[in-house]
Amino acid sequence: MNKLTTIGIYLIGLGMILITARVDARVPDSIVKQKNAVVTVPVDDRNGKDVFSASGFILDSEGIIVTNCRIVAKWFAKAENRIRIETEGGTQYAFEDLISPRCENDLFLIKAEAEGLPAVRLNAQYSPKQGEKIVVM
Repeated sequence: MNKLTTIGIYLIGLGMILITARVDARVPDSIVKQKNAVVTVPVDDRNGKDVFSASGFILDSEGIIVTNCRIVAKWFAKAENRIRIETEGGTQYAFEDLISPRCENDLFLIKAEAEGLPAVRLNAQYSPKQGEKIVVM
């Protein structure tokens, strides 16, 4: 086999790997349809400067949001820090209440001053299959 043939085979193989990787990276439609339930939860200082932010999702249309524990730790770091909630479309809601009494599994529940929000739809009967890809938000 000459050098040119070897390079050609290598480039074809590389191209196939890249095409396969691109196809595998596709996010399922069931997840994409729920992107309106994903929020950003920034912590601002007293001057309105973003100190920290995390993501979360709307669990209930009445403003119950799941986020990680680091958000609450940054909020408690200084008394003047404040939490706000921002949707994918840029709508902002004020923080109303801390629902979780303590951090469990690195998750906290917070309440936004809002109603009628687009909540995620969870399927209680769904059971992941071995080898199935999952999406973590």
